[in-house]
Amino acid sequence: MTAASSRSLSFACLVVGCLALVAASCSSADADAVSQPTQPEEVATFCSEAPLDVSEEPGDHVRTAGVQEGSEFCLGPALLDGAALASAEARLDNRGSWTIAPHFRNDDPGIDLFNEAASICFQMQPACPTGRLAIVVRGNAGAAPTLEAPTFDWDQVVLAGEGIGPELANEMTRLLGEDPSMLLFRPVLAVTGEKPLTE
Repeated sequence: MTAASSRSLSFACLVVGCLALVAASCSSADADAVSQPTQPEEVATFCSEAPLDVSEEPGDHVRTAGVQEGSEFCLGPALLDGAALASAEARLDNRGSWTIAPHFRNDDPGIDLFNEAASICFQMQPACPTGRLAIVVRGNAGAAPTLEAPTFDWDQVVLAGEGIGPELANEMTRLLGEDPSMLLFRPVLAVTGEKPLTE
């Protein structure tokens, strides 16, 4: 993990998986068929039983393919979208590994909104019990970092780990110019099928 400062965003090694964004499909019929949970027990049932990709609406819960092949994420309603970002740049660190430097806006919406999400996940509150915040691009889960601090400076966030690179950065940048609402940051409520770390 590369840190741009003492306040940096790292990726849990559990995020290892395919470099390509995981394809997702959405059916409006499925979305209509599944009611959205509101209570903790309803969320747990949803996460274990709902069909994949039931909705891409920012305010909905959704089950989608995870970053690792064969894994699944249960994601909560979006905590922010691409409107909070000014840019996203892929860089190589001093070990030759790819990182992404997202620069958040220093106004509203911007870094303050991201820090609200970071604090929720860092504290593993009920809205983000895994401590992970998924970056969802056009309905696809591109990555799911673990928040390692509750607050960050607008230009001090660094995303690193397997699966991070020019492809994801380019998709993020493209959406910032086309439709920032399709770039969502969703809390990870549950994960299934991920392989454990290996030394």
